[in-house]
Amino acid sequence: MNNLLRPLVIIATTIICNLSMADNLPKKIPSQFNKIYAPGGFDSNDHVQIVGEGVFHNSCFRQAETIIQIDNVKKQVSVFPVAYEYPGICLQFMVPFQHVVDIGILEAGNWEILQGTLHTKIGSVQIRKSVSDAADDFLYAPVSQAFFYKNNSTGQVNVTGEFTNDCLSIDEIKVTIEANVIAIQPIAKMSTDKICTEGLFPFSKTVSLGPVPAGKYLLHVRTLNGNAINSIVTAE
Repeated sequence: MNNLLRPLVIIATTIICNLSMADNLPKKIPSQFNKIYAPGGFDSNDHVQIVGEGVFHNSCFRQAETIIQIDNVKKQVSVFPVAYEYPGICLQFMVPFQHVVDIGILEAGNWEILQGTLHTKIGSVQIRKSVSDAADDFLYAPVSQAFFYKNNSTGQVNVTGEFTNDCLSIDEIKVTIEANVIAIQPIAKMSTDKICTEGLFPFSKTVSLGPVPAGKYLLHVRTLNGNAINSIVTAE
């Protein structure tokens, strides 16, 4: 091959390869939540989170981010879910998905949650006015995992994690069961009558919820770091 043509061939080959790779990349398209779960108990100094649930109609879709718009005057939160659509062979079956939406700090009041460009109302969340300047009204335990199960008709939740100080322990676990949300507040306490040692001190605590009607719930567990543990659970 002519030495003058060789660089041109290399450049052309690179361009073709890059275009081929670009063609195989997923594209972003608008998605939709069929249902949202909005926990109660948030104050005006809390990091507010909701969970959206939906269904894709084939295997070529995956949930991406959710775009948020906040109107402080109208007290409205607009959500715009986005999905990745992948090229290739799409298997025709339902693919359920759920997505935690980080809204952030909201002013006290009752907020509407709207979806999409049509601003369809899909829920609401009540924000109480904070009574302190602290990040939380309670010292929450650093929960890393939470499990829901039923024993006959009684629901139970087990929370586990690790304290980094042996003066810390679980004080109480507050439970609030709403229409479709089980909210867990694992409150910690710190002993002041001994010398504390730093380290890793695992904990595990189970709380009874009492009778839980059959259905799907958001298990929402508050944690020390401000990011709640959220999972959809089914009570049969």
